[in-house]
Amino acid sequence: MGRITKEGDVVLDLYSGIGYFTLPFLLIGKAAKVIACELNPNSVMALKKAISRNKIDSSRCEIHGGDNRKPSLKLLLANRADRVSLGLIPSSEDGWETALHALKPSGGMLHVHFNVKDGKENIQQWADELPARLRAILLASECILEDKKKWNLNVIFVSRVKSYSPRVAHIVVDVRCSHF
Repeated sequence: MGRITKEGDVVLDLYSGIGYFTLPFLLIGKAAKVIACELNPNSVMALKKAISRNKIDSSRCEIHGGDNRKPSLKLLLANRADRVSLGLIPSSEDGWETALHALKPSGGMLHVHFNVKDGKENIQQWADELPARLRAILLASECILEDKKKWNLNVIFVSRVKSYSPRVAHIVVDVRCSHF
C-alpha cells in the first residue's frame, strides 16, 4: 500500500488497527498526512507507540479512536482525503458512506477490502457490481456534496489477496472516483 501512495497524499485509513497500512503510507509512500480511525482502544495505543518508535512526526498522523460512522467524525473527515483505505474484513461496507464523504470534491481513490465466495467469476462479479453500490450511497446520502453525486466510479484494480477460509477469498478492489 505504501508504494501506491503518492507523495503529498492525504490518506484516510478507516480501520487502521495497529498501523498495518498506516505505517507504510507514512514511511514508504511519504503521505503528507494519514488520518487513522480505529475502534479498539488497545489498537489505538499500539498505533501511537508504533508512530513514536518509527520516529514519524506525529503531526503527519491524526488518530481518531471510536466509531468512524459517528456523524461528528464524518463531519471532521469531510472532503479531506485523496485516498481511503477500507481494510476491514469480512466487510468494510459500514464505512463506505464515510469514505465517500471523506474524499476531496475533486475525487480520489477507494481501496475496498471484502470477503467473497472464492473463484475468479465471483470475484469479478462482485467488483463489477461495486460501483453501482457506491453510486447508490452517493445518491442517497444527504451529507454528500452535489458535485460528488456526479462522479464517475471506475474499478481500476481487482486482486485476490488471500484465502480467508475454505471457499472464501479476501479481495481488494480499487475504485477511482472522478468527475465526468
